[in-house]
Amino acid sequence: MKTRMRQAAAVAATATACATLLVGVGSGSALAQGARPLAGCSTAALKVALHPDENQAGVGNFGEDLVFTNASHQTCTVYGYPGLGLLGARHGALPIKVVWGSTYFVHDPGRHTVVLKPGQSAWADVAWNAPYGVKSVTPSYLEVTPPNQRTHVTLRFAPGPIDDGALHVTALAAVPAPPRSPIHVSVERFTNRGPVPGSLRPGDTADVVVSGCGKDTRGTAASAAFVGGSAGLVPSADRPTLQGFPKIAKRPGAYQVVVRCPGVATPGTTTVTVA
Repeated sequence: MKTRMRQAAAVAATATACATLLVGVGSGSALAQGARPLAGCSTAALKVALHPDENQAGVGNFGEDLVFTNASHQTCTVYGYPGLGLLGARHGALPIKVVWGSTYFVHDPGRHTVVLKPGQSAWADVAWNAPYGVKSVTPSYLEVTPPNQRTHVTLRFAPGPIDDGALHVTALAAVPAPPRSPIHVSVERFTNRGPVPGSLRPGDTADVVVSGCGKDTRGTAASAAFVGGSAGLVPSADRPTLQGFPKIAKRPGAYQVVVRCPGVATPGTTTVTVA
């Protein structure tokens, strides 16, 4: 009788131990599955810097890499677009319009989460235009607010006058966003006052300006909007850009312009509107 009681007690103890072990395993799995998501990188955790890029200059457009480096000892994340502000020489705020999306030089990668381990970086591209209208601002500093943060850092930023105080910026990415085609195309209406932004009209002379053709001295701009369908491009006064003056003779609509240069594999494209 005593032997049977000892055996029953042993079985019960074993069952209890197994149950305890299973509960422990289950709890551990639940904790792993329900682990807290990584926190967003705070402004204090990030080292922010502007990196000049010699390839980001053409047809009055300029740009630089904006780099966010995790300077903390914890892994964190960034998501989306940085906030930007311009300051004058005395740190007074300047009027500014920030445009999110692709810049003249870089395709926008779109919003997505970037995980930054200590020492890792995320990139955005910042671009602007040299003045061609009557409105411009001349900054001395750039205020940068990391995505989803309320505090900013101030960087030295003195590129000269910026047209209309407008900055274009891409979303942050784990690696620098891929560049657009090296050929950049600008098409405007040519008048006795020079090129004028806006829609083209049938009978206008178009001013086609192209950069990125390298050492090639000629190129071709093709479009259904041009008389004869294409125009030759030759070196302009402000080399290394190319320039051509085709006539516009099609009915109203949107037309693609394709520019090819002998030494560049990928053509440059843009769309013009004939109104």
